[in-house]
Amino acid sequence: MKGMKFLFCLLTAILATFFFINGKAKADTPNNSVLRYIRDGVKNKGWKPAAEQNWLSKSTMLPKNNYRYSKARPEGIVIHETANPRSTITSEITYMYKNWRTAFVHNFVDGNSLIGVADTDYQCWGAGAIANPRFIQIEQVEVHSKDEFAREQLNAAKFAADQLNHYHLGAASQRKTIWTHDDVSKYLGGSNHTDPINYWNNSAKDWFSGIYTINDFIWLVNQIKNNTLTK
Repeated sequence: MKGMKFLFCLLTAILATFFFINGKAKADTPNNSVLRYIRDGVKNKGWKPAAEQNWLSKSTMLPKNNYRYSKARPEGIVIHETANPRSTITSEITYMYKNWRTAFVHNFVDGNSLIGVADTDYQCWGAGAIANPRFIQIEQVEVHSKDEFAREQLNAAKFAADQLNHYHLGAASQRKTIWTHDDVSKYLGGSNHTDPINYWNNSAKDWFSGIYTINDFIWLVNQIKNNTLTK
């Protein structure tokens, strides 16, 4: 009888381990065509996130206002999108520096570049009076090909992962450490913008026959943060 009990316990342990391992593997496998394409690009094509370019020497006119809890204490990151299909990353930055009194962000990103334009230790003016004192903000420039869109998401996610690590903010989590501008409008207020939702939806539909959401972006950020993107 004791032998039967032992075998039952052993079998139970083996099955539990099997389902745990396979469940984890399934959870770590992206059920999203954009994410699979990005992971394949990194694993098989040698894609690497763009190294951040520092253009802060051009930002001397920008105000340096502390976050609500003090300098260098952001609480998360807001993802924007320019909503201008004809602009480039350099034209967007040039426009921002000329019109900073209306709005400015910390970084711009596209499929090839990540450019820092304002000091992330201080707040920017991109998402309204409630969000600005809380969050680092990055602007995605509209790109025009499948590879560019995939690489833009990789670049933006690497930036987000780096900021979470640098400011000790923990894991990427929706409406905690990672927000879209649309999230800000819906859950914090102070703005009525809905980016980058339409840009993500249209790009994923046109080039990947699928969808791409903030949950997919968060998955990508955490994979990069944990060095598990290609595992």
